[in-house]
Amino acid sequence: MLTSACQERTWHWRLHRHLSLSQLLTKYANQLFVVTREVRDPVTNAITQPADYSHMGELFIAVTLVGLIVPMAAIVFVRLSRFKSE
Repeated sequence: MLTSACQERTWHWRLHRHLSLSQLLTKYANQLFVVTREVRDPVTNAITQPADYSHMGELFIAVTLVGLIVPMAAIVFVRLSRFKSE
């Protein structure tokens, strides 16, 4: 019988096996850097959820770094591997 943690990992793998890497990275970045917008009640116009953009700067920096590092790492990998063109 599978343990709870093993069952959870298996479920996550099944759930995410059809998602692309960019979708997974977006999902996990959104979970790691929570940014929320203000939500108001349509009847009373009272704020039901305040805006929280405190992680926005960190999110921009992380996305920029990943956007630069991953392509550069791929270039270095190809140049140093057997996949290099002659």
